[in-house]
Amino acid sequence: MIINKKMINDIAIKMLLKSPIGEKLDSAIAGIEKIQIFLAAAEAKSDEKELNAIKAPTIAVFAIIKKIQAGKVLSQFDDSDWKDVITGISEYVLLMPDDEYSVFIFSMYERFIRSSAKNIRAYASQEAHDTLVGLADELKSNEEMFHNDSIDEVKYTEECLCCEL
Repeated sequence: MIINKKMINDIAIKMLLKSPIGEKLDSAIAGIEKIQIFLAAAEAKSDEKELNAIKAPTIAVFAIIKKIQAGKVLSQFDDSDWKDVITGISEYVLLMPDDEYSVFIFSMYERFIRSSAKNIRAYASQEAHDTLVGLADELKSNEEMFHNDSIDEVKYTEECLCCEL
């Protein structure tokens, strides 16, 4: 068997990737690829800077709340926690299509309203409870109509905003 330069390179790369250093290199390459995807998405959405400036803090708050619900204390967030928050912003603001982002936000509101209704049930009137549940149901219904193509994104957003007012 004749060994050529390509075969030697392939063997060397395989051996490198299987070594402890190679595992870190593989992780670094995956990180670089992810950064490239985020940069490409940011460039593609550069005309949406104002919209992205609104989306980013919203997603940051959701990511921070998720960490707190998992038992983390905000003052004790480490680099890993903040990296997760930044990754969430990148994924939801840059990579998620705008229509999916709208559904994500309004479904978060729907779940929050439904949870609030459940939490106040013992303290509030039945009418107040039913009003909140009705609002949550209306948001859910709008989402279903959007997914069934009964309404477009603009109408979906308008309907959700109007029922929240």
